[in-house]
Amino acid sequence: MKTTALQELHDLESTYWWHVGRLSIIEKQIQKITRSNKKLESGKPKILNIGSGTGGTLPILEKFGMVHNVDTSKEALRFLEMSGYKGTLVKGLELPFKDNTFDVVTALDVLEHIEKDHTALTEWFRVLKPGGSMLLTVPAYQWLWSQHDVINNHHRRYLKKNLRALIKKAGFSIDKASYAIVFSFPIVAGFRIMSKLSKQKPEDYSSFVKIRPSINKLFINFLKLEAQTQKQINFPLGTSILVVAKKPLKGKSS
Repeated sequence: MKTTALQELHDLESTYWWHVGRLSIIEKQIQKITRSNKKLESGKPKILNIGSGTGGTLPILEKFGMVHNVDTSKEALRFLEMSGYKGTLVKGLELPFKDNTFDVVTALDVLEHIEKDHTALTEWFRVLKPGGSMLLTVPAYQWLWSQHDVINNHHRRYLKKNLRALIKKAGFSIDKASYAIVFSFPIVAGFRIMSKLSKQKPEDYSSFVKIRPSINKLFINFLKLEAQTQKQINFPLGTSILVVAKKPLKGKSS
């Protein structure tokens, strides 16, 4: 991720609706993971936070366990330290941990940055304990590709069915797979289509458009509502995809 994108992330993640509302969804899912596993409830689970970025997710993750942060970017780890956290620099996809080390692995909008996504998933599977869970989010729909993806160094966007197949191929079983950030889908899709039809020249900026504080608060509340409903249902459309996958107790999933 470019330094300008990291700076924007650092500046916005505590206030902007997408980041704040997304945290509500992440928190409910981590809570559900730990509550559904009595072993995790009884102790302090070890959480591996892959692609920790500037640290915006850490206040939530640290409520549920001992968090180990890794990132491939020195610049990202510098921002992480500015937020009061520590992380480990890794080179490539190989992680400096033994097999079956972590109870939970999180990769929150990370996989799209990795060229060899199947290799990454296989490595995440390796360090996860049998019976442990992975929480994954990625951007949805390749046809929504925009300059936002370019400046954030994305390799691709995903379809849910393709992502499910990729995760299962790495050995995981799927507990939940749903589209997410649902209310924004018609807004983003409409904007992308209009931009392509008008042949608007892409500018060097992301999709984090400045909006009025009242609208920002409204959007946050929409995502807080989604966070509650994501616990019970899977959505058929959205601008992101959320997956909760598990490492089987014995061997690989079928």
